[in-house]
Amino acid sequence: MYQLRRILVPTDFSNHAADALCHAVRLGAQYNAEITLLHVDEFIVSPIGALDGRADYVDIYLRKKEEFLREQFNRLIEGVKNPSVSLRWQVLPGRAHKVIVEESEKQQ
Repeated sequence: MYQLRRILVPTDFSNHAADALCHAVRLGAQYNAEITLLHVDEFIVSPIGALDGRADYVDIYLRKKEEFLREQFNRLIEGVKNPSVSLRWQVLPGRAHKVIVEESEKQQ
């Protein structure tokens, strides 16, 4: 019999992604699977070209982006009321379609 151990749920924090998480939670509860919420950050600020390090506005932007992502993940996780499901989240840089496939293969 097939044993599902891990479920990868890519999210852009849209309503459709929240619906996908609900389905994953129901499926994960049946198999006692771990669910990973994955957000792919396609917009990475690069310090290339800055001789003296990053400008203050880049650090401010990165802090605000991290705060926003944490709030979004917390909102999604709070909406899941199933103690039998283990949830974790991660943010990876890159092109979404490539990173999602690579991460699913890496995590099996």
